[in-house]
Amino acid sequence: MSRDQERAAQMKLKFLPVAASFVALAAALAAPAVAALDLQLSDATLPNKLSFSGTTAGSTNWPGGSPAAPGNVYRVATSGFIIRGAASANNATVAFQGDSLTLLDNTTFQMRGGFTGVTFDVKKLIVGDGTNASTATAIVAAAGATYTLAASTNIEILTNGTLKLDAGTSGRTMIVSAPITGNGNLTVADIAGGNVIYSNSGMTLGGALTVNGALQVTGGGNRTVGTLARTANGSLALDGATDQVVVTSDYTNTGFGSGNTFNARAGISGSGAIISADMAAGRTNQGLSVNGGTATAGNTALNLNVHTTSSIAANGLTGTNTSDVANGDYRIQNTGTVTKIRGGATNSSATPDGRLSGVGISGGSVETATGYAATGIAAGGTSPNLGVTFTGSGAAGALSGQTVTVSDNFGESQELDITGGAYDLAQANAHAGPITIAAQHVGGSNTATVTVSNVAPTDATYTETLSGGLALTGGATGGSGTFSGITAGDPGTNVSRQVGVNTGTAGHITGTGVLTLKSDAVNSSGLGQTALLDQSFDIAGNVFAYAAATVSTSVTVAAQHVNGSERAAISIANTAAASGGYTETLSATMTTSPAATGSGSVGGLVAGAGPDTTSLMVGVDTTTAGAKSGTATVLLSSDEVMSSGLGSTSLGSSNVGVVGDVYNYAVGDMAKTGGSGTFSGTAQVGFNLDFGTILQNTGTYTANLGALNTAPAAFSDLLSGLFAITAGSGFLLTGFDPFSGLAGQGSHALTVALASADLGSWSETIKFTWNGSNTAIPVTGGGTYVGPTSDIFLTISGTVTDTPEPGILWLMASAGLLGWYSARRKVAKCA
Repeated sequence: MSRDQERAAQMKLKFLPVAASFVALAAALAAPAVAALDLQLSDATLPNKLSFSGTTAGSTNWPGGSPAAPGNVYRVATSGFIIRGAASANNATVAFQGDSLTLLDNTTFQMRGGFTGVTFDVKKLIVGDGTNASTATAIVAAAGATYTLAASTNIEILTNGTLKLDAGTSGRTMIVSAPITGNGNLTVADIAGGNVIYSNSGMTLGGALTVNGALQVTGGGNRTVGTLARTANGSLALDGATDQVVVTSDYTNTGFGSGNTFNARAGISGSGAIISADMAAGRTNQGLSVNGGTATAGNTALNLNVHTTSSIAANGLTGTNTSDVANGDYRIQNTGTVTKIRGGATNSSATPDGRLSGVGISGGSVETATGYAATGIAAGGTSPNLGVTFTGSGAAGALSGQTVTVSDNFGESQELDITGGAYDLAQANAHAGPITIAAQHVGGSNTATVTVSNVAPTDATYTETLSGGLALTGGATGGSGTFSGITAGDPGTNVSRQVGVNTGTAGHITGTGVLTLKSDAVNSSGLGQTALLDQSFDIAGNVFAYAAATVSTSVTVAAQHVNGSERAAISIANTAAASGGYTETLSATMTTSPAATGSGSVGGLVAGAGPDTTSLMVGVDTTTAGAKSGTATVLLSSDEVMSSGLGSTSLGSSNVGVVGDVYNYAVGDMAKTGGSGTFSGTAQVGFNLDFGTILQNTGTYTANLGALNTAPAAFSDLLSGLFAITAGSGFLLTGFDPFSGLAGQGSHALTVALASADLGSWSETIKFTWNGSNTAIPVTGGGTYVGPTSDIFLTISGTVTDTPEPGILWLMASAGLLGWYSARRKVAKCA
């Protein structure tokens, strides 16, 4: 059986005209047992128009026969009909003169034989009954033939009905000039080399237009279909700019491809457009929404900012901070209310940036993730989130020139610009410590400078600024507080803080500084503030206490004699609190003013070690006696310990009052203070008291003497003395008893008398033994000072005579005393 016979065997023709005669005819034709219908068509016997009118079939006969015989119209056994013209037949018209021709079930009507042009004309051609599935297939069966569905025919394809247009084989053409309406389906058969031309300006088809073969749309006008489906072997030519196809439900195309290869017009040619019903109603574009925002019909941007991986590693944050990855997303939104859209996303960057990844940037992945091309997005629906990941694996800088073009199957297109940048975190210079504060004294204010700078790569736009704070704990003191705005490469923004240690007490003082560091976003990146690792460092310094001097305020030198060498000690001690070796030692030198004497120095006096009483010795001037006073000036210094480098610090001076009494030695001597006799001699060789020669019975002759202390009256030893007669006699002695306590310039009274009663020459030697003493002057072993003894010898002499000397007699005569003298001698002799 030939291909045409196979198709004919599947067809059933039923005529349902409004007139009752058409109903009877339709019933007869529908019966499966009806005999074959043979309409003989030839140039000699039939006109070029076959008419069914009323109950008359025109010039027809039903001889049966083979479809291969030209010039016949055949009804095949499975119902249906074949029109086959003779070889010379031309431009035949098959006209049905009723209201409508309804094709039910599976019906095929072919144009066969020698016809080169057949026009099928019926007032209304209905496919299907609106309920049951029906397929009517129009086939151009004649080689080189043209099969026209006349413009005067209104084709209505009801629900579940399908009209299949089959151009036959290569070189055959089917022209559909009739308007097509209804909710059924229209299919263009896949015929290699065959061509179907739709030239009517109107088509309103609620079902699917499936293009399995070649379909040419021409003549202008909007053709509205529910679904437009182009298969792999189909082609659709939209000849003119006004030849548009409006799709109300869906447009599929096996040639769409995906991702960067998406082609909305695969297998589509010509200048006519395929648009959605929403576009026909005025929608300007699909929608894109970024990061959950409101969909926009225009171009939009997805901004992604990250920290560079290298700056995260430089800050030691690897593994603890994920800000080197920024994730964003966008959605494709069908902003229409009628038609589904399908499409693709193309990475349209001139130079794609390898730091970008994710289904939203890598072309075909968009469709893989969303089914955008495969299943589409229904009206009012959106795709899932299409993620884009930006990894800061390279150098800091702008993310530029990165675009994704999202196109749909109706030629709508939007561009998503992926912008942003990779930013280097700020990086603080290292502060490992320890920071050593220079040695200082209690109460000192030495500090060290802590400078915070941003050592990240210098880029004012893509390097963040540094901020933070400095906190000090323990014994650390100084410039705590916050700071911000430290720019990489700009020393003018560096922050310096002075840190020190507590100098309230002496010792090795330690503390800790903690820098809390943060990296602050720049360039409105939205990266906010990133906590960097804190930096802790030790702060230490030695604080030394000054030595503290306690010095005698006054010194009394022991009483002494003129030219004595008594000395007294100035007591000096380091009375500062001991602090574990952090208290300096005390040293001193001394100067004296007049009346005070002495010299000396002392050093290395350790705190708490007790006073020094041997190094600073003072005395008084003993060249003269008296109450001496002067001043010793002690110059004090606090001297470094532990090689601190602090050197010696003057502690000023302390004035010490120095006093001491200096005494003259007692000096024994004798002197005549009055009376008779001649007194001569010295203490060293002895004294003589000579009464000379006196006349007997002329009375008692008396001499007044003094045992003297010739030392000065003030500040002299007291004199003690005793007398001893060593030889002779004849004199009356008064006062020659022991005495003591004779002050300087004092005199102990002595009287020597010579009586003139006895004649003779008298002589007597007296030894005067004296020494000094002084209770103010201490002596070793206790007691008071007693000086050595010295002796002064006193020789007394005198003669009693009864014969005056010549000179005396003359004097007596002159005085008239000679008579008295003679009488006295007589008395004496008588006695």
